[in-house]
Amino acid sequence: MEASKSPQHRHQVQVEIPVHKSTQQEQDEDEDKIRRRWWLSVFMCIGLVIIGQFCGKILQKTFVDERGRGTWMYALVQTAGFPLLILPLLFFSFSKNPRPNNPPITPITPTTTTTGQSLFILCIIYLLLGVLLAASTLFYSIAILYLSLPNLTLMTAVQLGYTLIFTFIINRQKLTIWILISVVIVTGSAVLAIPDFSFPTRPVEGLHAGNAIGHSFMVGSSAAFSLLLCLIKLSFDKVILKRNTKRSVEIILEMQIFTALIGSLILVIGLLATSERTTTASFVRNFNKGTASYVVLLVGAGVGWQVFWVGAVGLVLLVSPLFSNLVNVLVLPYLTVAGALFFEEPMYWIKILAMGLAVLGLASYLHELRRFKRAHV
Repeated sequence: MEASKSPQHRHQVQVEIPVHKSTQQEQDEDEDKIRRRWWLSVFMCIGLVIIGQFCGKILQKTFVDERGRGTWMYALVQTAGFPLLILPLLFFSFSKNPRPNNPPITPITPTTTTTGQSLFILCIIYLLLGVLLAASTLFYSIAILYLSLPNLTLMTAVQLGYTLIFTFIINRQKLTIWILISVVIVTGSAVLAIPDFSFPTRPVEGLHAGNAIGHSFMVGSSAAFSLLLCLIKLSFDKVILKRNTKRSVEIILEMQIFTALIGSLILVIGLLATSERTTTASFVRNFNKGTASYVVLLVGAGVGWQVFWVGAVGLVLLVSPLFSNLVNVLVLPYLTVAGALFFEEPMYWIKILAMGLAVLGLASYLHELRRFKRAHV
């Protein structure tokens, strides 16, 4: 009996017990995945806004410099490129829906609604947004006939104030100290980027002597643009996100396509109803670089503006109207670099400072977003 208990006859059996992740660990990993995907989407939309701004404004400036004319046509360029978005929308619509463990770009929580969501309400929403889009682009096209470039830049920078007021009233956005600092810094950077604002003691020619008509239309354009972004956000939150569970990219594309469709129809009607209908042919003939270049510039600018609008609407959905417009404004200092590269415009140290301030303003807002996501995701 003692021999049977000797060490030679003892066997140790090792059994590997599978370790399963706890529910809390899986939930934390899912939250991290959603957070990373959300940040990736935000930076992609920021890139679209910047690229679209550069392409649209550089090509439009070339168009004007080469004697391109037409107020309604100039406005139509910013909206008429929406058919280019139909193919991506169809691609995402017919592609496989994301699996439950692979959530969409931004998590959308469906709510119980009737399957017969009123199409009439959606039509009213897109009609109102299309009118605001047409008004914003048309007013801007009229303003550039009367205002100098410094005035236009200054008025564009000031439009952040409209967005700040509208988003606080309409969207009930909480304005933290970091957000307010960001708005002040980005607005200041855009002011420093005003053409001919080379030194603090050097006044900007014509800065206080702009035509009253141009100022009025620029104020109208800025207000319409800011109101448009805030109402898009309101439409997302109150109607559109409650009627379906589509992926974010589909919702963004649908919003831009239908809004631009209404805006383009309004601008086409205006073009045909005014004298510009008969003078467009002469504008094409008198274009310095010829008819082909006229068409290429308009098409290129149209593509650029659609890229911009997809990014801007995406930032409205993912973050807020204020952040979307802030990214739009912070591009202004960097357009001076494009002016120096493509149009031989002067480059001063104050403009380099403006570019640095723009990055600092963006970092301030991103810091607030990081704090918010850590607390709520």
